Amino acid sequence: MTDETASSAKPPYLSFVTFKNFISNLKKGVIPTRIDKHAMPGFSGGTISYMLAALRFFKLIDERGAPQDSLHSLVEGDEADQTAAWKKLFDEGYGSIIDGLNLERAGVGELQERFGARGFTGETLRKCQSFFTAVAEMAGVALAPHLKSNARSSTGPRKRRARTNGSGTQNDPPPPPAPALPAQTSKKTMDEMLLEKFPSFDPAWPDDLKAKWFSGFDMLMTKAKGAESTN
Repeated sequence: MTDETASSAKPPYLSFVTFKNFISNLKKGVIPTRIDKHAMPGFSGGTISYMLAALRFFKLIDERGAPQDSLHSLVEGDEADQTAAWKKLFDEGYGSIIDGLNLERAGVGELQERFGARGFTGETLRKCQSFFTAVAEMAGVALAPHLKSNARSSTGPRKRRARTNGSGTQNDPPPPPAPALPAQTSKKTMDEMLLEKFPSFDPAWPDDLKAKWFSGFDMLMTKAKGAESTN
């Protein structure tokens, strides 16, 4: 990769977790003589393209996919060596982009302008800055706090916070209103209305009172049947 090509190459904007996991997986085995799609089983086609572009941007592999000394240092060195390897990646990869910026005091807009000049906008710009922030952390580079929070913040819609009561616990949402019961449309019969007016039979009554109750009940039923027949 020529210096002119390197200066115009776009910085990575894939997930840094994916990138770091790939490097960690190389530690578990042997670095292949060529890094290509076969070294990334389970990755989607898009992720493979982004990963290879990131490895080339940091000069971890050459244009043919051959691992460089910088990749071996990143994979095989101890903790101190790896920090130094990340610092070298940061300086060589982002040096021309952040040239002249004091990262401990630079504003969000200043950093966005530098990455925007490479053609990044919107969500892609945010992802690019997030990757930059993660590499800076691995390299031990000090950044202004607002640069970190801005790069890692989500641009998606915020979720509404649940309202809390005085004790700080969340209030459950009010239950939905109960469905209205259907109106009673059945109509009482004449017998039912008359029986409501008639006293209930009590087996403890004396015999003469029982006889009067049955006599009155028969008369009541006779009148009810006569009223229904006329309707």
